[in-house]
Parts: sequence; structure tokens; C-alpha cells
Amino acid sequence: MEMKTKNERLETAVRRAQAALAAKAEMNRGIGTQSERMLHAVLKYYFEPDEAWQEVRIDSHIADIYRPQDNRIMEIQTRDFGRLRDKLNAFLPDYKVTVVYPIAREKYIYWVDPETGEATGGKRSPKKGQPWEILKEIYRLPDQQMHPNLSFLPVMMDVNEYRLQDGVRSRDGKRGSHRLERMPYEMEEGFLLEMQEDYLALLGDLLMEPFTSKDFGKALKLRGMAVGQSLKAMERAGAIVRTGTGKNRSYIYERKDAAL
Repeated sequence: MEMKTKNERLETAVRRAQAALAAKAEMNRGIGTQSERMLHAVLKYYFEPDEAWQEVRIDSHIADIYRPQDNRIMEIQTRDFGRLRDKLNAFLPDYKVTVVYPIAREKYIYWVDPETGEATGGKRSPKKGQPWEILKEIYRLPDQQMHPNLSFLPVMMDVNEYRLQDGVRSRDGKRGSHRLERMPYEMEEGFLLEMQEDYLALLGDLLMEPFTSKDFGKALKLRGMAVGQSLKAMERAGAIVRTGTGKNRSYIYERKDAAL
């Protein structure tokens, strides 16, 4: 059997996801059900091409993917890990679970006219996604984060993002607009986050000296609540430790590998 490259796997997954979503849309026409998003569907076909192991009922929950060969469940979550708590509490005692989180590494934005449906644009966003963006989501799972059966997989993706030009906060309809869909065209799997050393690997050679939360946010280009949330997730993983108090009573942290 010929092995496919990652890009070929992604192209195949995109085609199959498009076909599957089109079929579901036709079947559900007029029912009013919420359709599955393209990005979620693509990742489902990428990690498990066999539909027999997609959307598998396990007890009272539906797993996105179940792999009986290694007793592993994969849950694809594009946002708000807090929604997974009930599932994880049900799955983790008996199954290995990997939560897959897509992050837009590079993004081109297209604007869709709400009246004609015509898409224009294709401008590259200046924002570059980073693997550590998963930390603010892991923060939402304080009781499950370090369970021995749980791992997290950040997936870096280059995407075309389509937005409906319906915003009311600017004349051009862009501020306050709604995202319609994200179509991936390239991806790179990260590494599993399971143990302390995995979380340290997220930082690479950043923050080798003692640092404050302000330093942490600046180094990782995080703002607002994401700074504290990410710090807490790293603390829970044992990757960083609080070692004292600095100026203005701000906490001082050190990487666990640097503090030893």
C-alpha cells in the first residue's frame, strides 16, 4: 500500500469532508440542525479515514474518533475545552484520550458579501498562531489536565478563513463580522502534551531566566486573561514553579528545568 505524505493526507481529508458535509446538508435540509464545521470534519478524516470509527457511541457519549487497536479516543475541539469535562470524566477511567486542537499558523481572510455570496480578498493576516495557544484552553480542565490517560495535540494549520461582511461596527461591514468557515490547506502535527517535559518543550529556549507574568506574556505574545490562564496550566503541569516575589509584589517564576 502506498504511503501518503501529510499534504496528500490533508487533500484527501478535505475532499472527503466536503463530500460528507454536502451529503449531510442535503439530508438535513429543512430540519434546522446545526451543521458540522469544515475544519472539524477535515481533522476527523485526517486522523481517521475509516468512517466506521468516526462518531462512535461509547456509553452515553459520542466520541469523534475511536481507535480500538490502542483503545484510544480522539476528540477534536476547536474552542472551549470546558465543554469536554463531562466526556472526559466518562472516558478517562477506561480509555486513552487525545484532545486535538487546531491553531491557525497562517491565515488568509476572504470576505463574503451577505447578499450575493461573492467572496473577495485573500489578504494575509498579520497574526501568526503558536503551539502554546493551547495552554489557555487546557486551563479550563483543572481536574483532568494531568490524568495519566489524557494527552493534548496542538495542530498547526494554514487556513483560508471566510468571513461574512455583516459587521455593524464599521461601514465596510468588517468590524464585528461573523466567521463562516475555515478551510485548511497545509498542516503540521505538533507533539503530544502529556508530561512535564512536554510542556517545557513548548517553551523551547524561552524564559530560561527567572520571569514575571509580564515577561511570560511578552515572550509568548499573549495578552489579557490568556497570560494568567497559560501560566496556571504550566504550573499544574509542573513545568514552572513560583519562586518568590519581585518588584510591585509581582510573582517570580522559573522553569522547572532551570530551577533544579
